[in-house]
Amino acid sequence: MKQPALFREQMQPTKVPFSMNDMDLEQLRKDNLEQPPKEKPYSRDPNEEQFYFTDRRTTHPVTGAPINPNRDLKSGRYSTKVVRSIIKYAKEFKQDPNRALAYGMQESNLGASDQNIGHVNDREIFEDQNILDKDDYEAKQMVYAMKKNNEWNEDYFKKTHKISDDQFNKYPIDTWRIQAYNGLGIVNEDTEAEYLDRTNRKGQFRYGIDVTKTPLNMKENPAYAKTILSLEDQIKNDPDFQRLINETLSNEEKLIKFINEK
Repeated sequence: MKQPALFREQMQPTKVPFSMNDMDLEQLRKDNLEQPPKEKPYSRDPNEEQFYFTDRRTTHPVTGAPINPNRDLKSGRYSTKVVRSIIKYAKEFKQDPNRALAYGMQESNLGASDQNIGHVNDREIFEDQNILDKDDYEAKQMVYAMKKNNEWNEDYFKKTHKISDDQFNKYPIDTWRIQAYNGLGIVNEDTEAEYLDRTNRKGQFRYGIDVTKTPLNMKENPAYAKTILSLEDQIKNDPDFQRLINETLSNEEKLIKFINEK
């Protein structure tokens, strides 16, 4: 049935004032779609107990160049509660608390930028009734992942990760165990881009290296491990961290003694 002239006029498609092909129209449609609001960065309770840590490194642990204080230092305020949780689980899993704290500092600024303190993806299911809260749970995830890495031997790295004898022999196995926590692949500008953007850490520099120009091969240069070892050294020489380690371990010993005497 033929439509009236007025109806036909109303049904005419809107004219585009310039020539566009189908691909251009599709791109225009995508560009004009309303973008979802960006997720707000995670932030901690500003009223929780904190202490100030001064990162005194002057030389970059990976490049050997003078460190960039605006990009590479970890000076700042840290949660006493998170630190105590990490120390507690370091004792439980027989790990060095200084190193465990270095992992947490590198991964999430000890929970300041991400509540997944150790950025653990391969997660365990813990049904421990003594877990205090989300921070405590995430601290346990991280230290347990650290413990598993520290059980890997030379064959694991050579067979599973295809690290050559020449590569492996450049560093002690301890370095490879630390590096394996982070990964043994190649880092470029797209590596973990979404996560780094969400935690306000996106940039072309990774471990002091411009990865837009030179992708970073972790089998050739275990940069994560070098960074962890340098942070561990800072923590070992920081009076507040050492005070918290000593206090927490002492309290744990007292608690264990109290439980055993009941």
